[in-house]
Amino acid sequence: MVKSIEKDNVVAEHRFLHSTLNIPTRALRLSLRRFSGERTIDVSQKLDYIVVDEFADVDSFLSLGLNRIIDKRFITQWKKYVTRLTGRSLLACHVDVSASGTSALAYYAAEPAIAPRNIWAIDTEDIASKILAIWLNSVFGIYQILLLRKETRGAYIRLDASVIRQIMIPNMDGLPKHALNLLLQTFTAIQHVEFPSIIDQLRNRFPMRVETDKIVLKVLGYSEDEANQLLDYLYPVLASEIERLKTLMEG
Repeated sequence: MVKSIEKDNVVAEHRFLHSTLNIPTRALRLSLRRFSGERTIDVSQKLDYIVVDEFADVDSFLSLGLNRIIDKRFITQWKKYVTRLTGRSLLACHVDVSASGTSALAYYAAEPAIAPRNIWAIDTEDIASKILAIWLNSVFGIYQILLLRKETRGAYIRLDASVIRQIMIPNMDGLPKHALNLLLQTFTAIQHVEFPSIIDQLRNRFPMRVETDKIVLKVLGYSEDEANQLLDYLYPVLASEIERLKTLMEG
């Protein structure tokens, strides 16, 4: 566990043995441990660390996990593996959409991070990552994910790489400047807001969800009246579908 963070160094403490290791930040990458229970779409300040390179006490560090000496050449292979799996856009790919701890399906990280196996880390530019976080968590993002999902057990769904490639997203290069700015302003407004579960957002029309969806619809060319009518229809439909899937999962 992180005991303290210094300028170029992280002091890690073994939570059972209480021994400490000084790990230079150059040997670390950012990592999201889990997304369940994470209520904000911006996880930049909530990331952990993962060791990816050699440092002075790397032998001691490696031996703690398996209680045996591990060839340091493993670190070279590990670094290559981890580096290609980092990204700023983090998309849940194996998730229970009905769970009380599922508040979002996509997250933003200011710096590229590696994620657990139930999340796809997508290598995107900073602005694109912010827009994707808005879009994939919008009513259209949720709709597409439910439509394209591979069912594993009721509301517990899976998104394979082939499925992700089918998700429709805005053309970042083709967005008018005013639309781009509007989406980025929306991201800034909601990035640290704690959202309830997705099903509660839809069922109870969580205010920040409604405002975000209206902005997305405005960017797509819908009038305010059209947006209200569409959301009045989509919210109960999506909530009912998630509840149906949850019931199936419960047997």
